[in-house]
Amino acid sequence: MMEISCESCGKKYKIDGAKLVKPVTRLKCKQCGDIISVVKPEEDVTVPEPPVEEPAYQAPVPEPEVEAKASEPSEKKGGKSEKEGKPGGIRFGLVSKVILVMLIVSLIPFGLFLGLTFNQTRARLQEDSQALMAQTADGLGGQVDEWVDKNVRVLQAAAGMPAIQTMDQGVQTPVLEAIQKAYPYMYLVYTLDANGRNIARNDGNSLRDYADRQYYKDIANGKQLSWQTLISKTNNKPALVLSVPIMKEGRLIGVMAGAMSIADVSKSVARWRKGQTGFAFLTDEQGKVVAHQSPQFVVTQKNLKAHPLVAAYLNRRQPQAVTFTENEELIQGYVRGNKFGWVLAIQQSDAEVFAAHKKAERFAIYLLAATVLLILFAAYLAARTLVRPINKLTDVAERISMGELNIDIGIQSKDEIGQLARAVERMQTSLSLAINRLRTRR
Repeated sequence: MMEISCESCGKKYKIDGAKLVKPVTRLKCKQCGDIISVVKPEEDVTVPEPPVEEPAYQAPVPEPEVEAKASEPSEKKGGKSEKEGKPGGIRFGLVSKVILVMLIVSLIPFGLFLGLTFNQTRARLQEDSQALMAQTADGLGGQVDEWVDKNVRVLQAAAGMPAIQTMDQGVQTPVLEAIQKAYPYMYLVYTLDANGRNIARNDGNSLRDYADRQYYKDIANGKQLSWQTLISKTNNKPALVLSVPIMKEGRLIGVMAGAMSIADVSKSVARWRKGQTGFAFLTDEQGKVVAHQSPQFVVTQKNLKAHPLVAAYLNRRQPQAVTFTENEELIQGYVRGNKFGWVLAIQQSDAEVFAAHKKAERFAIYLLAATVLLILFAAYLAARTLVRPINKLTDVAERISMGELNIDIGIQSKDEIGQLARAVERMQTSLSLAINRLRTRR
């Protein structure tokens, strides 16, 4: 009797060597299912015997009383061996490795390139957007300043006329009517005495007391120019009033004032649009709306002092780009002031500013996904092409180790795999010759 053990699980068996016919007999382990190769002892072979037909399966007789050695390999959960090289233990094969390497080599540079490119593109788009907003704000602010300057010059020229300096209603009224006719957007041109009482006006309405108006108080306190946005006493509509002093011999004798509709002042600002969300608005130095896309804001003189753009300018008193959140939406904005302290702001939603950029990002993501699929397909084909002959050679080597020496390998490639196949063929021939020599000697 001869004792053998399974290399995978360590299970021991006793075999009668006299019953072995072939030089190498394959048996199947009942415990783990692995194949055990049994070599017939030389002393058991006396006279060569004719070949005997071997059954397809010969189950060894286990020895119940013999237990596995203490040093036998431990088993994984599910009864799978941890021994290296066991096919059942492979979890990350060559195909997976080839695919992973190809993904890493191709996608990391591509991903880095896309990331850097889109970051730079977004930064450049933001700079361009802010530059455009600044340019637009300068243009709109220049129009407002020019319009106000023109009206201020008209009032200053009228205040220097001898007819106005007479402070006589009958003499002043024709001059005021002529000014209003020449500048129809100035719906009311009038004069006040040093105490704020109305002296003359172009519309022929009853005279009123304007001593409570800030534009009168500023001139009375020595300013050379004053303005105020308010609800007009004449037509109960939002208005801008400009006022300049009437001086004679270096002494203040009255106030020359002109009232105009805010709609005329802010026409270019209120009408400016960019896309679906871009618009501009104008407030006075107190934050009260002078021009806005919403007419209701103008009529009610809504105070936007707390608006992020207005607050940013009033806090620092200098032009600046501001990014803020409004109604849970990110907004890009720019704000600047004019020489009267008014605040001109422009804003547009971040999503619309970067709409083209986001569209390009989506296209890049789709392209990246398509690239991944293409790489996976190409890597799978390449790996299968490489692994298939290796698997075949592995199977051939296993069968040769079990005594099958007449296997046709059938790999004719001229690469490294072909060289390996030819080396296996030479080994197969050498083993066959060696076994034949042993049989001849016996």
